[in-house]
Amino acid sequence: MKRRRRALRGPSFQSQLPYRNLDELVRKVSAQFFQHAYDDITWCFAIQRTLARITDAAPHIRIHNVLNALDVPEHIFVTIIFHEMLHREIPAVRTQSGELNSHPPEFFAAERKRSPNYDASWEWLYASLPLERRPRLQCTDVLPGVTRLTQRQRAWAYERFGVALPRVIRFDDPSSRRISLEMRRMVITAQTHSDHREDS
Repeated sequence: MKRRRRALRGPSFQSQLPYRNLDELVRKVSAQFFQHAYDDITWCFAIQRTLARITDAAPHIRIHNVLNALDVPEHIFVTIIFHEMLHREIPAVRTQSGELNSHPPEFFAAERKRSPNYDASWEWLYASLPLERRPRLQCTDVLPGVTRLTQRQRAWAYERFGVALPRVIRFDDPSSRRISLEMRRMVITAQTHSDHREDS
């Protein structure tokens, strides 16, 4: 029997942004690739299903909270911000069947031609995050139940507990069935310890 994924009611916005502030990067991408056309775009990290999306009503980019970490390279955010801004330049079109196509062929052609570090960014994303494509809706989802650990957190956990924790842990992963309570405590302790060190 196929397990149904619990539907998210909507994005949960993260009010505190301890690791990243992308204001300057948004303006830089707008200036470098869109002649300052999208300097007014705002952004936030959010707990949501998709990796990123831009709202239609107002120019606002929502980036999945799993990327709010120190070890995410800047070029990842450049690629994501560029992609979402490109939606403003090349809007969705209606197909002959009446469906909305948010990525018409000219969108992907422009992204391939103009987006910096496109291949390297997607290689990093698929290597670092549990992602799932929804081809019909042309979007990329982050699988639920994901915890990411920075290199510092993993190094501290190894030094403290002698256990090499993985970079990405899925607490709901059916293939592993159970992650021990002890490992959960190690992950939480490592994250808390690292956060206190960053604040000091």
